[in-house]
Amino acid sequence: MPTDEEIDEQVEALSAEDDEARASAYEFFYSQLLQPGAGPAAAHAAPLLIGLAGDGDTPQRSHLLELLEALSAVASPTGDVAAGLRAGAATYAALLKDEEADIRLQATQLSARWHADKDAAAAALRALAEKDEDERVRANALLAMTSLGAPDRALAEAHFRAAEDRALERLAGATALVSQLKGEAPAEVFEHLLAAATTDAEALDQAEVLPALGDPWGTVAAALWRAPDSLRERALTGLTEVYDAKPWATDEQSAGLLQAALGGKAAPEALAALTPLQKEAIRAVAGKVASNPGTGVAMSIQAVMRDYGLPTVASELAALLGGSDGPASEEPAGKKKWWKLW
Repeated sequence: MPTDEEIDEQVEALSAEDDEARASAYEFFYSQLLQPGAGPAAAHAAPLLIGLAGDGDTPQRSHLLELLEALSAVASPTGDVAAGLRAGAATYAALLKDEEADIRLQATQLSARWHADKDAAAAALRALAEKDEDERVRANALLAMTSLGAPDRALAEAHFRAAEDRALERLAGATALVSQLKGEAPAEVFEHLLAAATTDAEALDQAEVLPALGDPWGTVAAALWRAPDSLRERALTGLTEVYDAKPWATDEQSAGLLQAALGGKAAPEALAALTPLQKEAIRAVAGKVASNPGTGVAMSIQAVMRDYGLPTVASELAALLGGSDGPASEEPAGKKKWWKLW
């Protein structure tokens, strides 16, 4: 674990004019602060990083905000790291008005996570979602409102029905509507999401700039669990085919497909009554473990499988899905997920 002195030195490097020094500092923070046991170091670094982000003379401040969002994603809500990040609420709120669109984009996410006044944060995000000059900021501000717990159905529908050339806004609007209305969202919203996930790879590639979507494919796939019965079978078939064709998959994409197939953690009785389509989706996810044996990717996907109540041991998977033993392995009993160690 890095010492406070090492962290202070690297924080100073982040404000340097030397591109190589800054790049090295970012590599240090991503490699050191996002690891198990790094909570005290991250807690020391957080206020220093926030201070730099609020200083207009700091180079590449949007990258600093990305680093703060990465810390936010793994910080325990009640830990010292979260307390340090929450203390930056005023800075994030001020950055929503920054001249640089990249900074406003990242600040929307942080303002939704860490705010001093929910109503004030919702009003600021709504103003950006309605009127910001940058489509990325408008789209992410809408999604941030939803994660804040301050959804606006009319605004989400306006985004969804935006012009065809505003693909990010339309995708954000569709995603927000499903988040708000669940299965009551209009069928055309689900059709739009299904097309994005199965036939419009370019739209999802573009959506990778939206922090609130996480992995766009995984998020959209998960949303399709809410699709009406008349669409769900076609959706799961299409999603499984696309996922299976990927040369590799992330844990978020794997979670998205399993959510689309199972709708959450499966009880033993539900596993005993899996449909052929559900089994194909599970088999596709297990296949990504097989193609990356022993890697961090495989272990992350196995952790996702366990979160959904699925076995990862080869013999148990074979019993569940039918057929010969599949490639899977066990983690030591009682091992915690790395992102919950703080």
